[in-house]
Amino acid sequence: CFCLIYIIPIWLMTTKTTKETTMTKKHFKKIAEIIANNKAVNFNNPLSQKINLINKLADYFKSINENFDKDKFSSACLNSEI
Repeated sequence: CFCLIYIIPIWLMTTKTTKETTMTKKHFKKIAEIIANNKAVNFNNPLSQKINLINKLADYFKSINENFDKDKFSSACLNSEI
């Protein structure tokens, strides 16, 4: 089983104007749901699975924070793996 565990930097979840974090139980449940639904059997290799998970998380983070930088998040997650 290929499992992905990520620590999401708090600075990625804050707004640029207030720098105040407002993550709730609802947010953590949604993140867990996204990770749980990202099954290894759907992908040919671990990198494609990782990229898919990063994209799904980035889409969710953008939906709750319009200032969220998807490119910065993706780069931080991939850490030059491509």
